[in-house]
Amino acid sequence: MESLIQMTKDLAAGMDHLAEHGIIHRDLAARNLLLEIKRSDVYRVKVCDFGLSRLSTEELNSQQMKTIPVRWTGTVATSSPPPRSTASDL
Repeated sequence: MESLIQMTKDLAAGMDHLAEHGIIHRDLAARNLLLEIKRSDVYRVKVCDFGLSRLSTEELNSQQMKTIPVRWTGTVATSSPPPRSTASDL
């Protein structure tokens, strides 16, 4: 149970780091997390795959919206207008 709590803390710290730098991930999912095994009972989680990420100050035009893989993207990222807040990653 303690390892799950640490993994959750790692994920939260990673997302907090992105928010501090004004980065919106826009595709946070289990498939976009790396799991590092430190020891047999110690794991570290790292956020990866920034292909859909944007700066919170960056504007998206309609041409960029066409390149988003809608089938695999959450509804928040495809909403119109797209969210411009790190809170939308939650």
